[in-house]
Amino acid sequence: MSALPESLLDDVDLRPVWLPRRARFKRVVDVVLGSIVLIFAAPVIACLVVIIRLDSRGPALYGQRRIGHLGRPFTLWKLRSMYHESSQTYHLQAAQDWFKEQRSGERYKTESDPRITRVGKYLRRSSLDELPQLFNVLRGEMSLVGPRPLMPYDRPSYKT
Repeated sequence: MSALPESLLDDVDLRPVWLPRRARFKRVVDVVLGSIVLIFAAPVIACLVVIIRLDSRGPALYGQRRIGHLGRPFTLWKLRSMYHESSQTYHLQAAQDWFKEQRSGERYKTESDPRITRVGKYLRRSSLDELPQLFNVLRGEMSLVGPRPLMPYDRPSYKT
């Protein structure tokens, strides 16, 4: 069998054609699975909102600015696990220390953060505080599977 002459390949677009299809498929999976999970999670979220409001003052949901895919900023939604209007200084210092030590693996988490409410400890341990992110998935700002959206102040710490 003889090799094809290179001139036959001159007019062929060699860019991968599967990337747009793969992205669309991933989006369809995100919407379908996210919707199914949200149907079951909505009553849980509603109950947690009431419990959070009974535990401490302030809104039960809060939005946090994040950097998403292609550097697009968006508001990530979470159930509040800290006291309302807690300072970010404590977290910012923990994040800076984590990056200075050039750790990999599990992200920086403080064991005894005084800003966390009684209910918040349970929410964080069980990751239930992240259920509202299903709304971000349905809006296309996040994916069910993929890298975690960056905090704006974390961005300079990552190497390209």
